[in-house]
Amino acid sequence: MEWWYWILLGLILLGVELAAPSGFYLMFLGLAALCVGTLVSLGMAKTVWLQWVLFSGLSVMALLFFRGPLLARFKYKERPHDIVDALLGEIPVPLEDVEPGSTGKAELRGIEPPAISRT
Repeated sequence: MEWWYWILLGLILLGVELAAPSGFYLMFLGLAALCVGTLVSLGMAKTVWLQWVLFSGLSVMALLFFRGPLLARFKYKERPHDIVDALLGEIPVPLEDVEPGSTGKAELRGIEPPAISRT
């Protein structure tokens, strides 16, 4: 195949990854295609079978070694307000009598937040 076919394939795969995220699969295929296109343009991979072997090998190696750490780096981190929002509607169990207008202790999912009586 011509070198620019590989470059074009790589750019298309990277564009599709940007347009519709696929979990970083197409990105590594696109990068492998760009690498093969570069090798073909330098005259290092002239036969078609070698180009496909390089593309397959580079794709698999990139997926195995780089996808996991990349996913871990961009993993969704739960924000503190998400944790608090999950407690909405929960009713804490008072651990002691709480007089109206004062604070006391209560238990909610194993933690003891301060309880404030509003009535």
